[in-house]
Amino acid sequence: EGVHTSEHVPVSATYVVRCVRPHMSCFHRDQEPRPQFEFSSVKFVEQDHLMFRKPLVMMYTPFSEHAHKGKAMKASTMLPEFTGEHLPEPVKCSVQMTEYLEKHSLIMVFRDQAE
Repeated sequence: EGVHTSEHVPVSATYVVRCVRPHMSCFHRDQEPRPQFEFSSVKFVEQDHLMFRKPLVMMYTPFSEHAHKGKAMKASTMLPEFTGEHLPEPVKCSVQMTEYLEKHSLIMVFRDQAE
């Protein structure tokens, strides 16, 4: 779907990533490899109303145990590009899943750590 932006409501977008695999149990130590999501970069390409003083990106999923947080950038910008240490660690499945992975979600939150 399209990306929706506003100064007063969260920015949102929906993308479908096909990743069909059988149900899996993450409670077994020897179950490898586990599904893992890793981004090489996340970049704002257009935006003209919000200045980030210390841009930060976080990811939340129903299939991992905790929020994944990147390191805040130090430069102020309206169009941040997150790479390297500024991206969250890879998101690895770590909880029991009762559905196919493609029916789950991964939420990215962009915020200003200065606030």
